[in-house]
Amino acid sequence: MAEVELRFILPGGSLCTTLDELAVFGQMHLTDGVYNGKRILSEASVAEMRRLQVPEERPRAYGLGWFRDEVSESGLADLVFHGGALGAHLRLDRRRELVIAFLVHQTAVQTLELKNQLLEQVDVMFPVPDGR
Repeated sequence: MAEVELRFILPGGSLCTTLDELAVFGQMHLTDGVYNGKRILSEASVAEMRRLQVPEERPRAYGLGWFRDEVSESGLADLVFHGGALGAHLRLDRRRELVIAFLVHQTAVQTLELKNQLLEQVDVMFPVPDGR
């Protein structure tokens, strides 16, 4: 019987990627669906992902595939993020023009404190520019 490689047991949403590819994905979202001069997603699709998808705003309101925060007057979230059961966290911050990826392979509970410390450091290192 052949051995089966079980390196990616339970990847959230079956996403298997590299950090570089994840950064490109994030940059594409920050530029409304365009990466390297090529349109990948329609601007309307990216906007819909940032728009509230449940009947009312809640502390952890959800867009399409993202949790939403820092909602602008237009109703679109300027900060979207999602984490995985095994501790990964992807955050797209339009105010700071940042893609933040935290990739680990431990439970989210085990990495919560470390992830929160990382996000606090990002806030200090990259303050929101005036007027944003």
